[in-house]
Amino acid sequence: MTAAPASAAADVLVIGESVMDIILTRDEELHRPGGSPMNVAVGLAKLGNRVELLTNLGADPAGHAITRHLELAGVRVLDASYTADPTSHARATLAADGSATYDFDIVWRLPETSLRPQRVIHTGSIGAILEPGAHRVHRIIESQPQALISFDPNIRPGIMGTRDKVRRMVEATSAVAHVVKMSEEDAEWLYPGAGADVVCRALIAAGARLAIVTLGADGSIVHTPDFALRLPAFSAVVADTVGAGDSFTSALLAGIIRRDLVDTLREARLGRGEATDLATEAMAAAAITVSRTGANPPTVEELEAYLTEAGRHTADTEH
Repeated sequence: MTAAPASAAADVLVIGESVMDIILTRDEELHRPGGSPMNVAVGLAKLGNRVELLTNLGADPAGHAITRHLELAGVRVLDASYTADPTSHARATLAADGSATYDFDIVWRLPETSLRPQRVIHTGSIGAILEPGAHRVHRIIESQPQALISFDPNIRPGIMGTRDKVRRMVEATSAVAHVVKMSEEDAEWLYPGAGADVVCRALIAAGARLAIVTLGADGSIVHTPDFALRLPAFSAVVADTVGAGDSFTSALLAGIIRRDLVDTLREARLGRGEATDLATEAMAAAAITVSRTGANPPTVEELEAYLTEAGRHTADTEH
C-alpha cells in the first residue's frame, strides 16, 4: 500500500478499528468497508472536514478495499495504520426490521507513532475497549491535553468482554472525554434499568461537557452541565440501521467544528440553541442514513437539502 501524502493539519483525528463487513441478508452476501470509527471518519470527510484516521489495516484484499474506500471519501490514513496483521472482519446479519447483529474476527493493536497536536480527536467502539490497542488509544488521548475528545462506546458485547470490564473501560474513557454519545441500547447494556437521563447525568458528573443518548425513532436526550433537552427524531422509512449512529456522530462533530465550538465545549459554555442545532443536524444525518442500505452517510449537500425540506429545527422539551 502506498503511504499517505503529506497534508495540512486535519480538523479531526479518528482512532479506531476498520473492518470488512460481510453483510448477510436473506438473498445475498455483501462485502462492505465498516467499523464504527472508520464510518465516523468517512462521514466527517463527506461533510467537508479534513480527516485523518489511525486504524489497523493488513496488506490483503480487504485492507486494500478499505483503503480505497477511505481514499475516495477523502480520508487520509496515517502510515502507522498499515501492519502485518490481517484486516479485521465482521459478519453482520440483518433482521427484518433492518437492525444488525455482528460476529467479529478482530485484530486490534497500534504501534508507537508520533502525532502532531490535534484539535479534535474521536475514538470509540472496539478501538477504545479491546486490548492491546485500547491502551495505546488512551495513551494518545493523555498526550493530547489541548484536544477536544469525543467518544462513542458503540458496545459489541460478543467481543469486548464482561459487562463489568467494559463498563470500567467506558467509564475511564468517558472521564477524559468532552463529548460522549451512546445509543439507548448501549446505555441499557452498561447500566440496566437506569434510563437515558440518569446515564447522561452520570456522564456529565464524570466530566463530559456534552452527553447524548440516542433513542432511535424517539429522538435523543441531550445533557450539558447547565441544561437537559429531549429532541424528537425526524421521521424516516428504514432500509437498515447500519452506520446510523456513526452518521449521527459525524454530523455532531462536523457541526461543532463548523460553528467553531471546540473551545466553547471544552469550557462548558455550550448554549441551549447551539446544543439543539447540533443534535438536530446529527439526527437528520442519521435519518438520511437509515433510509438507504449500508453505512452511507450524507454529503454536505444532502444534509443541507434534507434540513431545508424538513425545517432546520425541531422543538425541544426541557426536562
